[in-house]
Amino acid sequence: MKPSGFFANVTGLIGRTRSVYDRFFVANFKRSRGPFRLRGQDDSAQGCIETVTYTRGQIGVKGWCLAPGISIRLGATEVRSTPSLERNDVADALGCDPRVGFMLDIPLDEGPIEFETISDTLSQQVQLKTKPPVPRRRDRVRLFAQFMVQVSLSLPDVVRYLRRGDETSLRHIKRCLGLVDDASANGMKMQLSAFNAPDAADGEAQQNDSVSIILPVFNAFSLLPSVLERVIDKTEIPFHLIIIEDQSTDERVRPFLQEWTARQTRASHRITLIEAQENRGFVRSVNAGLEIAEQEPNAPVVLLNSDALVPSGWATRLLAPMRDDPTIASVTPLSNDAEILTIPAIGSTIDLGGAEVDAVDDTLRSAMDPKWGQKLDLPTGVGFCMAMNPAFLKQVPRLDTEFGRGYGEEVDWCQKTRQLGGRHVAACNLFVGHCGGQSFGTQKKRKLVSENNAIVSRRYPKYDAEVAAFAATDPLTTPRM
Repeated sequence: MKPSGFFANVTGLIGRTRSVYDRFFVANFKRSRGPFRLRGQDDSAQGCIETVTYTRGQIGVKGWCLAPGISIRLGATEVRSTPSLERNDVADALGCDPRVGFMLDIPLDEGPIEFETISDTLSQQVQLKTKPPVPRRRDRVRLFAQFMVQVSLSLPDVVRYLRRGDETSLRHIKRCLGLVDDASANGMKMQLSAFNAPDAADGEAQQNDSVSIILPVFNAFSLLPSVLERVIDKTEIPFHLIIIEDQSTDERVRPFLQEWTARQTRASHRITLIEAQENRGFVRSVNAGLEIAEQEPNAPVVLLNSDALVPSGWATRLLAPMRDDPTIASVTPLSNDAEILTIPAIGSTIDLGGAEVDAVDDTLRSAMDPKWGQKLDLPTGVGFCMAMNPAFLKQVPRLDTEFGRGYGEEVDWCQKTRQLGGRHVAACNLFVGHCGGQSFGTQKKRKLVSENNAIVSRRYPKYDAEVAAFAATDPLTTPRM
């Protein structure tokens, strides 16, 4: 190699390394400010903005406040919420209700952030400078050391990429560094997503011919035989059925599942029965199933309620969108009780038997283009029968246990994966029956839904408006008709 060519290559390598490091620095630089006290007119403590954190294109504001409402305004964006996180430390100090904490996020932009309390007795506005903080030398030194450690861990992939331009190696490097394809190291603006959506080559599960089905069980004994037999008889691909028996109060449930599981002998099917020693609730039961499903990391996962009735050939149709498009994080079928995916109209639940489920599914299967639903993004999937892309499960591997006994946890997972570039779509050529509320009962379900909807609204202030807009325009009018 001629010296000039050698030095040109070295210079180019240094330039590319610097560019990659700039992106790495933007993605990992984090700075917090605070606290900022909130006081009433009599100078009494009314709240505290404990931290204002700048990272990954977001400003996170955390603290507590005695006012019933708060809002954050930055540029054209406003986030409103009600303090509802438990803060026992504040309650012990002030003798107030512990549900006074808040955590809010707002996209980073130029200009002051306005924090306002909303109350008849306490109304004040706090302005905080939100100009992205200037990195200090020690920040760059610290993150450069971290960068070099990550690069050394990726060294074999770095060599392969430099020698052959191997795209798979490049993806491994980016995954190790946590970089996105469209990141821009333009100053410290930090307009970044947390991760890039998985490439087709990343998601080997897209070509996987098996599926893990997670089925939590609590009571609903009258439906169990039909639900289970349908899974066995109507699932057309190899599967691993993971049943979690969550200490049902109906004493018939566990013996039935033990006997039923022992009878299953088909080679193409694997069945695992988990017998909980105490009642843990739906979310923790699902997480126990997800832990087992991780043993088959490239297989897609389906969350299936113990009151869901699947039709013939359901699995291929449910998984097809994820195999066609690796950016799809979840797929949900249409149903008679599935919130925004309910037929004939949103909110109009109708009880159906197995024969009726099959008849509606036959109609949809013959009438709808299999890819029709992939063109429409949903605000969320619905967890009664929801396929989950394993590439996104690797990044958000569990449901959030704050949702306790259930309802809303799938919305939270969908919102988190959406922030990672994931899409949520409907399988409009598939209908799965749902006899909702069988485990908890209708009254208890309403209470759980109300409590957990408050968590969702607090975490994702724009979500309710998105659902309302979806319902108003109803892009699923065609399959509903």
